[in-house]
Amino acid sequence: IYGASQEDKPRYASFVATTNNPHPLTDATGSRRYICLTIPKGQQIDNTGEIDYEQLYAQVLYEVKEQKAPYWFNNMEVKRIQELNLNYVEQKDIAEIISVCFRKPKEGEKAKTLNSTQILKLIQMEYPSIKSDRSTKIHIGFAMKELGIEHLQYGNRPHYKVVPLKSA
Repeated sequence: IYGASQEDKPRYASFVATTNNPHPLTDATGSRRYICLTIPKGQQIDNTGEIDYEQLYAQVLYEVKEQKAPYWFNNMEVKRIQELNLNYVEQKDIAEIISVCFRKPKEGEKAKTLNSTQILKLIQMEYPSIKSDRSTKIHIGFAMKELGIEHLQYGNRPHYKVVPLKSA
């Protein structure tokens, strides 16, 4: 028989990475842990200069201990980070994003019948940085099929029976 104990200890973390993958985030909901940015084409990161780490740590300690600066993100900041990181989420996660904004109707329940353009516009109310392009609309179609959402064909455009959630 093994015992269990819990001891609270301070946690410190810092992580910097580079990637050639334009969509390194695989989980839309966990993206708050990362602040992603793209270096503009033709520009470089200047990593030739010296960093005065003693001064850097002294400044951080001063701000956290003396100025009581928060070292965590509040809910508004988390939401903004997630919005800005949506451009870095793998497109396959569009299914997860759709699941946040829509669900399948229950038996006999009234549903909206929307095409991928309409669905995209509603998704963008919750996730404004989702790209409005043909590729995203195609991925929405694949995701709707993956989620088992019923679709109807009007002309050459599929429409999907969904129940909007949240702001959608």
